[in-house]
Amino acid sequence: MQWAALLALSFTCACAEIPNQRYGVESLKFSSTEKRELNPDALRACVATEQREKLTLGLGALASPTCGQPPFDEIRRSARLFALPWTDWPIYDEAVLKLDLDRIERWYQARGYYGVRVLDVAFKPTEARASDACQPGKDKDGKEKDCTVEITVKIDEGEPVRLRKVVVEGDEQLPPKFHEELLDALDLEQGDIFDEALYDESRERMANVLREEGYARAAIVGDVVVNRGLLVADITIRVTPGPLCYISDVQVVREVNVPTAPVLAATMMRKGQVYRPSVLEDAQRSIYGLGAFSSVTVQGRLDRGSGPDIPVEIDLEPRRQSQIMVGAGIQAGTVSSGVAAEEAISVPQWDVHLLGSYEHRNFFGGLRRFRAEERPRMLFLDSFPNVPDGSPRFGNTITVNFSQPGVIDPRTNLFVETRWDNGPDPFLLFFRNDVGLAVGLERGFWKQRLSARVALHQDIMQVAGRQPLRKKIDDLRGDNPPLCEGSGAWTEETPYKPDPACLYEQYLIPSSYRLFFVEQRVSLDLRDDAANPSKGGYFRVSAHEAVRLWDPSWNYIRLTPEARGYAPIGAGIILAGRFALGSLHVLSKSNALDQQAQVLGAQSYRLRGGGANSVRGFGPGELGEGRSGGIRRWEGSLELRVPLSKNFYIVGFGDVGDVYAGFKQDSRGEPVLNAAGEGIKDVRFRFDHLNTSVGGGLRYRTVIGPIRLDVGYRPKALAGAYVDNATMDLGFTKFRGAVHLTIGESF
Repeated sequence: MQWAALLALSFTCACAEIPNQRYGVESLKFSSTEKRELNPDALRACVATEQREKLTLGLGALASPTCGQPPFDEIRRSARLFALPWTDWPIYDEAVLKLDLDRIERWYQARGYYGVRVLDVAFKPTEARASDACQPGKDKDGKEKDCTVEITVKIDEGEPVRLRKVVVEGDEQLPPKFHEELLDALDLEQGDIFDEALYDESRERMANVLREEGYARAAIVGDVVVNRGLLVADITIRVTPGPLCYISDVQVVREVNVPTAPVLAATMMRKGQVYRPSVLEDAQRSIYGLGAFSSVTVQGRLDRGSGPDIPVEIDLEPRRQSQIMVGAGIQAGTVSSGVAAEEAISVPQWDVHLLGSYEHRNFFGGLRRFRAEERPRMLFLDSFPNVPDGSPRFGNTITVNFSQPGVIDPRTNLFVETRWDNGPDPFLLFFRNDVGLAVGLERGFWKQRLSARVALHQDIMQVAGRQPLRKKIDDLRGDNPPLCEGSGAWTEETPYKPDPACLYEQYLIPSSYRLFFVEQRVSLDLRDDAANPSKGGYFRVSAHEAVRLWDPSWNYIRLTPEARGYAPIGAGIILAGRFALGSLHVLSKSNALDQQAQVLGAQSYRLRGGGANSVRGFGPGELGEGRSGGIRRWEGSLELRVPLSKNFYIVGFGDVGDVYAGFKQDSRGEPVLNAAGEGIKDVRFRFDHLNTSVGGGLRYRTVIGPIRLDVGYRPKALAGAYVDNATMDLGFTKFRGAVHLTIGESF
């Protein structure tokens, strides 16, 4: 009881209070006589009188607008629910509100409504009309005054002014192609409502067209004649391109304790080059890519003279050259396959780990980077937060990375990556040592949106002699265990039901291998924001070719293309889609490999699916053939992302896909054998095995990425040719699907 009283007291003390004898503004509303579709939040952002912030939810809610910045006509269909007790109360000031009434009329005039009038201001309680001082006491109903006020401003906008004529002059001296580009940038058409902000944006876009062509000193001047009687506006825009400009010099302006030669080389700017803003932006991204600086500014000094020569200055804020970090954490859901993170995959394990790392960002000079990390882990070999029998198990991961910029050309980096992973395999749970080494080159092109990588890899997996784990047989069809003596044969009429003594068997112990392969990877990122994309696309093609330099190993080719697209459909709602393929073609293999490895390839690079970043109605690694993996994979996803507030949104999704081992199967999922007792190959993509899941989820954006909860359900009617009966045990019930709690978007 004492603790409860203290908690209640601290909560009460944290509540915000209205100053004595003042009104706190509960709400500020605008009432329009014509019901024009202008965003009241955009108007509210331009006045000094504020309303108390409340938790707001609404379909397609948008982030709070900024004063004077379009769009002005996207209405936020939302509901203000309640204010948190500690939220400050904005104070009603009569003098400030009078000034705001002028601001309201000016805001509407800037939107093209020059006949606007503020008709009235309503107050609740009505006593606030007479004075902004709240007198203590009781209201007319005998209740104590709470000194909160609701303000409603009634507005008559009148009819808007529309564009009658738009004329562009002065572009005759430019090449003909610029005329069309300038008109496209203008984006003002006859009949549009004249809006000052949109007019200013159009002039700026026209100036940017000329600047990008080298006319850095271009001036776009406009004259607007508004006839309020006729409700029309005529615009004349005069273009003064100025001289074609060139880069005269490039230098670092701040003294820094790191070498500047790699910085200047990475810009790839030279004296006499045509001056373009995109060249400076590209140079800035390339300098950031060196990893040695927390702040980079590349700017042309247009203020130095008026001629065609423009000096470029680079201002740098170096990061700490070296640092040691220690910590602890939890990792769940997703890891990277292979030594060089060929792809992110969902895994059925989570861990609690310690972390120690050392990083140097100017290793032996030249902005070379070196990083070493050790991560001892206590592994729980099931999906988070399950704790299976025999857990936790100990594992340890050591990674070392080195990179050197300016190899071959100033923007090509040489990298060396190595990793030693000691512990259980995340899918088949056997203990092994997996040691990998990658040496390669990577480079960015086209404003760093296009990136290419080529590398040589060596991956050595050595299976441990002792294998302490045993498994429970949950899916007899998929695991195909040996029958216990006297249990009888499996038939369609009499399904195999082993006795309880036969429910456990030793895990299959795969063979060790020595894998050498060449990797190529190309990606094109056209998204507006890599972390929270709302439009654009992302495309990637990854390939590697394994070569049998020594046994046991393979000759095979692995291809994994992927495409993602994002489209805004209004009110902040985003439609996102993804389609990916994966194929592995084994050309030859060593007879020393186990039978499964001969068919499916290296354990670390097999194709698997299911989990938070795949078909979400399945657990990690459970799609299609299951945890043993396959040689053909396809996946498709559609997701509708609907914001309800600035940081909170919901999604609805549909996922479909399959993983296939490449052998014909009968109705119970067993391989079909030929006369010689060998499996009959069938290496197509099984697009008739839909493995469909539908569901929904919640997202909450944080500084480390969105916290994501997804629930996927597998309807039998959408299963295609493949039927499965696997369920997820939620404790209180079994569910034909999967639940995923993780951080980061699904794609």
